[in-house]
Amino acid sequence: MTDAQREGRACPWCNVEVDLETGVDLGERELHRAMVVFHPVGCRTCVSREARDAHFTHHRTCTRCFYWIAARPSWRSAASPFVTPRKRHDVVLVP
Repeated sequence: MTDAQREGRACPWCNVEVDLETGVDLGERELHRAMVVFHPVGCRTCVSREARDAHFTHHRTCTRCFYWIAARPSWRSAASPFVTPRKRHDVVLVP
């Protein structure tokens, strides 16, 4: 990471200049091995993408969450692999 990324002046993913008004504060982090404290601030686009990717990965790899969502009919969607329609008109495909 660059000094600007560690100090919260640039996005840690895309290195675009940000401040607390235009970015998302990611909180203070410590690297114990390097004995370094840094305070990253990410741009909204990258933070949104990383949060979505982390949620997707967790949802697909966490056994507890995977089966919890699969067991709830209200959480099912037409794009879900868990859809088992009881009647032909139960499943509506949304573009």
